[in-house]
Amino acid sequence: MFTKDSIQARILKANILNIVLLVLLIGILFNISIGIYIQNQTISQFNEIAQSVQGALRNHPNKFPEPTRNRNTALLVFGALDRVLKNYTSILDAQYILINNDKIAIPTFENTLDEIIFNQQLLTQIPENHFDEQKNLIAIKTKEMNYMGMIIPILNARKLQLGWVIIYSDTSKVNSLRIVINVILIAILFFSMALTIIYSIYTSKKISRPFSVINQHLNELSKRNFHKTIHIEANDEIIELIHNINFLSQKLRKYEEDQATFLQNISHELRTPLMSIQSYAEGIKYHVVEDHENASDIIIQETKRITDLVEQLTYLSRIDTVEGEYHFETSELDGILWSCIDCVKGIALKNNKKIVYDTVSDTIKINADPEKLSRAIINILSNCIRHAKTTIAIKMETQEDKVIITIEDDGEGFLDHELQNIFTRFYKGQNGHLGIGLAITKEVIDAHHAEITAENSSLGALFIIHFPR
Repeated sequence: MFTKDSIQARILKANILNIVLLVLLIGILFNISIGIYIQNQTISQFNEIAQSVQGALRNHPNKFPEPTRNRNTALLVFGALDRVLKNYTSILDAQYILINNDKIAIPTFENTLDEIIFNQQLLTQIPENHFDEQKNLIAIKTKEMNYMGMIIPILNARKLQLGWVIIYSDTSKVNSLRIVINVILIAILFFSMALTIIYSIYTSKKISRPFSVINQHLNELSKRNFHKTIHIEANDEIIELIHNINFLSQKLRKYEEDQATFLQNISHELRTPLMSIQSYAEGIKYHVVEDHENASDIIIQETKRITDLVEQLTYLSRIDTVEGEYHFETSELDGILWSCIDCVKGIALKNNKKIVYDTVSDTIKINADPEKLSRAIINILSNCIRHAKTTIAIKMETQEDKVIITIEDDGEGFLDHELQNIFTRFYKGQNGHLGIGLAITKEVIDAHHAEITAENSSLGALFIIHFPR
């Protein structure tokens, strides 16, 4: 949705602001640059004209002639100046005025009254020092026009000053050219701005669209609709975000399905022993069951079964909360394994099964939480004892920077479709329990930055744990 605070609106406003600032910056820098360039080119051309004028008049008499008194000499002087100026064809429509040593303008053959008045303004620019050989830039502004020029001292071949020549040009043509160039530039910039804004609208919409879709999908997730996934074309971080959200949806859906399965299984698991307890308790009460001792044993056995189930559920809940915080310390891995074997040895002997432990001679120490790690290994051993025929084999060995523990039984092994769900919470395999014990094991092993896998060996089920050293 397009609102003033939406991502699309903010991107669009930022782009428009950047475009406007860029247009202003280009316009200002362009005008400054073109002004400096024209000024430098004008001065350079005036200097070239000055050198040519000085060379053209160097061989003339000791003073500038009056056109009314010495027409032939005046024609030579003015003709030389005209030829010099004609050699410079540019936007500078250069004109000239001759000034003698008495600072009197020498009229040309066709001087008008306006030119005579204008010449009087130019005379005020003549330096006081008659022998100043420096070329001086001048600027004269009238009501109609702006003029820029240069005062050029003229010396003859004997280094005697003849007077001055003032070369001047109306800069209005230059200013008109600058105005035309600016109009063209503004038209180009506004056209570019329009195209850029249109493209910004398109890109901002394209950038914001994935977020709108993601927002809608998250809204669906909040309604526990985990079956939908996001399908949209995107790149880089956005596509990674979409993949992660889709993965989260799948995990939540799987978790919800597992919870539903768990509730069904736990209902079944609890119903059976509770019905058994209720039946024998009622039988004892109403004197239906004569063998009270056997009935009591069954009630105790089923009660213990329920207790173990509740205890596992409580433990699984604890490791997901602050109460399940780990307390790591340097521990001997061999000692932990022996204590785990001692805990389950009685159950193994009761079921006519043996546990064989093959260990390395060196003491191996790792950073671990002994209580939780022992719980994880006991869960594996209990699973193996339940499915083994006669033997459970434990082996520990070292390889470079890791310690490998393998626990193997000689039972029927795993079915192919069970392998990928062995450590999934509440997954109940064939002849298995509720899928709590191995799920706890997986979480504890992961918390120790270790890795556990399950596979089928030539004998039966095989669990492999890789601990970093």
